[in-house]
This record gives sequence, structure tokens and C-alpha cells, in this order.
Amino acid sequence: MKNKYSYKLIVKDTLNRKNNFCLFDTHIDKNNYQSILDSLNFHLEIDSINDMEHINAQYLIENCDYAFYAWENFPWSKGYTKSIFYEYILPYRINKENLVDWRSFFIKRYKPMIDSMKNEKTIKNISQLIIKDINKQISYSCDALNLKPSLDYKEILYYQKGNCSIIADIIVLALRSMGIASTKDYIPLWGSTDNGHTEVVYFDECCNPVMLQTGNWLAAHPPKIFRQIYSITESSNTEQFDNNNYIDVTNNYIPTTDIRISIKSIPEEVYLAVYNNNKWKEISKGSLFEKQLYLFHNMGRSIIYLPITKTNYNGIKAIDSPLSVDFLGNIRKYKINNESKVDINLTQYLSKIHIIDNIDNYELAYWNISHWSSIPISENKNTGFNAHQVPSNTIYTILDKRNFRLKGRIFTYDNNIIIW
Repeated sequence: MKNKYSYKLIVKDTLNRKNNFCLFDTHIDKNNYQSILDSLNFHLEIDSINDMEHINAQYLIENCDYAFYAWENFPWSKGYTKSIFYEYILPYRINKENLVDWRSFFIKRYKPMIDSMKNEKTIKNISQLIIKDINKQISYSCDALNLKPSLDYKEILYYQKGNCSIIADIIVLALRSMGIASTKDYIPLWGSTDNGHTEVVYFDECCNPVMLQTGNWLAAHPPKIFRQIYSITESSNTEQFDNNNYIDVTNNYIPTTDIRISIKSIPEEVYLAVYNNNKWKEISKGSLFEKQLYLFHNMGRSIIYLPITKTNYNGIKAIDSPLSVDFLGNIRKYKINNESKVDINLTQYLSKIHIIDNIDNYELAYWNISHWSSIPISENKNTGFNAHQVPSNTIYTILDKRNFRLKGRIFTYDNNIIIW
């Protein structure tokens, strides 16, 4: 319980007095919430309430009683082992939500539905019933207000929208209330597109995990997949997490590869980063395997990685050349070759990222040992858009010269073919 807490948003007026104004209303989203607060002369303050100091003993006892009742009385739950029960049904919270009586709420809602089911009362059928019902009430929205990492069931049912993690929280709590072991599998960053994903996973009668949408979203190549647990593990793999309550389940989903990197000067910590939202972002922390050799376990394939270390003020520093892992697990290092130059036709790529005019505003960026360099793009009425005399055996993207921001996914160039 020592690392468990509730995340609080407090609305205050100009006299710094608390106000009961609710941000999580259906008409409020990330685009208009600030203007609404400003019009009311309100502002937000952030606070956290540590469970060790504030949890109510009666709440905890009642929550545990409901959990044991579900495990002992619902027939579909009786095959669960103690370890599954303790990790995926008994916990009194899933994230940083307010501590409200969620178990009795969901039992009252779903027990009558389950009792009247015509289908066989299997974990799969019950889970589908609950998930379908929640998805009718709560929809995914990229514009949902994500100021809090989690909402309690009252907030989310009133708000009726959220990101994938917030919706998954509610599904997991609902499943657990009905004695179904459940948790979240978390992809911090995709390897070949932007952002990440959170997915619900439940355990069947034989204690095997069932991933709800396997195959529907793995095509974006996850470099790492983590499973949230309640108990504390030895260490967090990256600073994507603010606690150590995750285990690595990447190889449960996809083929993986162990990557070994030799670093001449050994920094304190070495990471692999992936390119996400036009930046290199850490995804896995290496362990010192031998002298000057770092090991990264179970890395996803069909992804380009960059070995990095961290600098002050949350910066990063490249400490080796980018490398790719193909779908068979073959590793290739992209050490720039400034002696062998290539001409790259960018017409199709620029069209894909919606750059079809004002080409003078853009240049081709290429990874130059430890940073991005750039080269002009020219237009030819016969051949389209081209970059000439570009260093080979590296990775590329597009630079917007107006704001010096990168645009589009990184790509490689081999045998006169752009691969992204």
C-alpha cells in the first residue's frame, strides 16, 4: 500500500477557496476546459492523498469482504488460485482513482444481468456482457479531458468518455467485482506509430490470460508490453511508470529478440529509445551483462531503436548508432556512410504525410551520428520531389524549417526503396 494514492484535482476561486465545480461534464473536453475555468475565474490545483495515511479501515475491510465473497460464491471464480486472486481480484484499487465503493455498485448492476443470461455462465461470456455494457455507456475520445490518470466509476459514468486507460480501469474494476481476475496490459509507446495503448486482459477458468483484442492492434509493433500487478516488483523498467507494479509480458504476445550493445564509455544507465511523436523516447533500460556490454531482454521486432543515456533536465544523448530488428529478429546497425551518397525520391512519402506544396519550407533530415542534420529538397516536374547526394546507411525524416520541428515517421532507404 505504500505507493498507492489518489490523484486529486481541486478547483479554486480567486480567493483560493475550494469549489465543487465538476470538470468531468459531458460538454467539457481538453480543448475548452481552460477557457471555461477562466470565464468563471477558477483555477486548478493538484494534490495527492496517500492511502497509508488516509484510507478508511472500514472501507478496506468491506472491499476485501466483497472480493472474498465473489471468489467463494460465484461458480466461475472457483478455479482461480490464491496467487491469481490476490493479484487480480483482491486489490482495492486499480490506479489513482478516488476510493469509492465500486464493488457493491457493480455487483448490484451486473449480478441480475448475469442471473438472467441465456448463454452459459462462463468467464468469457460474462466478461463480454460486462464489457459490452460499459462500452455502451463510455466511449473512447481523443478529446477527453485527461488531467487525471484515472476516474472513479461515478466520474466516468457521468463524463461518458475517456482515453483507453481510463476506460480499461472501469472495465477491470467491474470484472473484479464479479469475481473475474482482470488487469491491464500496457504499451507505453508504439514502435511504428505514435502514442501507446492500454488493453484489458482477464483470466479464464484455467488461470490463463485472455487478451481481448490480440491481432487487432499489434500491427503497430509494440517494443514492450507490461502487465499491471498489485505486488511490488524489484524495479521499474523505465520512467514511464511511477511505481514498480508492472511485469514484462512482451513475449506472451509477440516474437521478441534480446539485444546486446557494446558501449565503450560506460554511463550509469543505458536505454533503448523508439521514435514516437517526432522524438526519441526511452522504452527499455539495459542491464550491464559484461564489461561494456548492455543487455535488453525481450524487445519487439520490426522496430528501429536508438541507444541513449540521460542528461540533465530530462534530456537524452545518443551513445551509439540506431539499429533495427526485423521480423525475423535480425539486427542491423545504421552507422552513417558519408562517403557513399544516394538520391532519394520523396514524392510518395511527402504525399503520405500531406506535404504536397510549399516544398521550400521543408528539408530532408538524416541522423548524423548523434543528432539530426538536413539537406534541401528540390522539385522536378518529371520526377517529383528529390533529395540529392544524401549520406547513406542512416535513418531519415522531414524537417519543417519554419519551426525546426520534425514531421512524419522515420524511414530507411535501401535498394532505391523507402521503408517506413
